[in-house]
Amino acid sequence: MQILSKFFKKETIFLFLISQILIHIIFGTTFSNTIFHEFEISQEIKNLKMPYNSYNVDTPIFQIFGSLLNIDDFRFFAVMVFLITNFAIYLICYHISFLKNNSIVFLFSGWLVTVSWFMGYVDVFTVLISVLIYKNIFVNLNFLRIIIFSILLTFNHYGIALFMLLIFYILSFNIHNKKIGINLLLGFIFGRLILQIYLNFINYSGRSRFRFVFNDNVLDQVFYLSSTNSMDLFISGFLGITVYLAIFTYFSNNENKIKIVIALCVAFLGCSFALDTSRVFSMLTVPVIIFVLNYFENTVEINNKNFVNFLPFIAFIFMLLVDERHLFGSIFMESPNYDNSISIYSIVTEFFNNIMKNIWR
Repeated sequence: MQILSKFFKKETIFLFLISQILIHIIFGTTFSNTIFHEFEISQEIKNLKMPYNSYNVDTPIFQIFGSLLNIDDFRFFAVMVFLITNFAIYLICYHISFLKNNSIVFLFSGWLVTVSWFMGYVDVFTVLISVLIYKNIFVNLNFLRIIIFSILLTFNHYGIALFMLLIFYILSFNIHNKKIGINLLLGFIFGRLILQIYLNFINYSGRSRFRFVFNDNVLDQVFYLSSTNSMDLFISGFLGITVYLAIFTYFSNNENKIKIVIALCVAFLGCSFALDTSRVFSMLTVPVIIFVLNYFENTVEINNKNFVNFLPFIAFIFMLLVDERHLFGSIFMESPNYDNSISIYSIVTEFFNNIMKNIWR
């Protein structure tokens, strides 16, 4: 009973409700344009002979859930994705509570836009696991959990994990850095090995993500897009956190500033290997955002308490003013997936109409 009361703290419930307002009213929510393909993949896992060669197969968590739950209807699969995504968001709200008053500000950044616009991608797990890795490095140091969560992060999406674990290593410099680095590296190696075993088990013979980048010669396109739209890319990742980042650069020491600059360079480099540039950047900046908010909560001292209490509102207003955006071949100011034939609202409407069809005439 005590465990349940901790899990359903009013602060966590409040954060989750705020996240739902942002998702449904301010950002909007859509399924990814590959959601049906994810469903198709889930149908083939049990056959142990994967007929698809797309690299979507190597980000398998939703697909595995669909297969284990034996879901054979696409609409039920979409509902499963929606429910699991929101449960993961609740877990994020629960675990980010160590930021205290700045917990709510964490929601005013680009990762929530990405999760909202691309439901069906494994990004929500990326954010959740990155929060857990951060806690076990900077809050309560636990080397075993660092390895375990690094394995999960790599299994979830090894391309993003490669750059994100490097960012964690940079941010943790001088905090048992050598041992942390070894644990992060071991987590990536074992995670990639487990993923490969899984892919071999289901007889997947498609090309890897890195092979896609080099074989299809997409580097010219993505590097051009990110270099010519660097400010839009930056805003898409940080949104309201930009306010805190500016204050952080004023109060922090040179060592932390250098860490942030190097970490951002790695994030810019990592997202430049992807066509959906903003999506990857918003994931890679999560450790940086938590680092800034945590430093602000524990280290920065501002005598004017009214100003401190008003800062979250400034971040929220700034987020509304700059507006959410996404770089995916071009700049989108709304989800590029609104043309999808399915949405959570259409599913709920269909379900409700079927129930009420004998009542409504």
